[in-house]
Amino acid sequence: MVSPRLIVTTLVMCVALVHASAIMHLTNVGMSSPDWPGSYGLIAASGAHSGMEAGNAGTAVAAITPVAVAERIHRAVASILQLLIIAVVAMAFLKHERSGSRRLLVPILALIISLFLAFLGVWFGSPLRYPWIMIINLLGGFALLGLFWWLTLDIYAGAAPPAGHARRFMPWAIAGLMMVII
Repeated sequence: MVSPRLIVTTLVMCVALVHASAIMHLTNVGMSSPDWPGSYGLIAASGAHSGMEAGNAGTAVAAITPVAVAERIHRAVASILQLLIIAVVAMAFLKHERSGSRRLLVPILALIISLFLAFLGVWFGSPLRYPWIMIINLLGGFALLGLFWWLTLDIYAGAAPPAGHARRFMPWAIAGLMMVII
C-alpha cells in the first residue's frame, strides 16, 4: 500500500481544505452577489485615496481583505492537496504493478473527484457564487475526506475483514453512508 505518512498528510490537508472552505463561507466570499465591498454598496472605503490622488497614476493597489486572504488560502490548500493526491495515485500504481493489489480504486476515485472540483474552481471561480456549486464543493470535500479516512483506517487497521459481531452492523453503516451522501 501507499506510504502511511503520505496518506495521513493527505488526510490532514483534506481537513485543512474543509476548514478553508468553511472560512470562505464565513467571510462571504462571492455569496451570489458582486465582490465585496460592491455588494454592500460601498464602492470606495472611507478615507481611501484613488490612484490619481495618491500620485500613482495608472497603478492600482490590491487591498488585502479577509475575503481575499480566505480565497487565497483555499486555493493554496487545494493546490497542495491536488499534488498530494497525484502522489498517492502514483505510489498506488507503483505498488499495484509490483503486488497486483486491488487497492487502486480509492486513490483513483479521489483523483477523479479532486480534478472535478479543480475544474469547477477554474470554470466558476469562487465556489460560493452559485448555490449548486457550493453544494457540489461541499459534497466533494467531504467525499475526499471520507476516502482518505478510509485509506488511513485501511493502513492502520489492516485489510482484515470485520469480526463476526461487527459484520452485522455493516449494512447499517453502508445505509447511513448512503443517506449522508444523498
